Amino acid sequence: MSLHRRRKPPPPILLDLFDSVPARPSWPTLPAEIRSDALTLLMEILRQRLTLAAADGPKEVADE
Repeated sequence: MSLHRRRKPPPPILLDLFDSVPARPSWPTLPAEIRSDALTLLMEILRQRLTLAAADGPKEVADE
């Protein structure tokens, strides 16, 4: 059993090849065009889901 402490590994070498990217982009920092396109897509998805749900009608529940 050894009593000496392990050395910490050296820190990694960080290269400045790429711009840093935020871990989680926030809505206000997105360009207005991207926000507008995203809202349009979300509204279309919601419209399609509501149309499909209305076409299916109410679900019947079997009595067991």
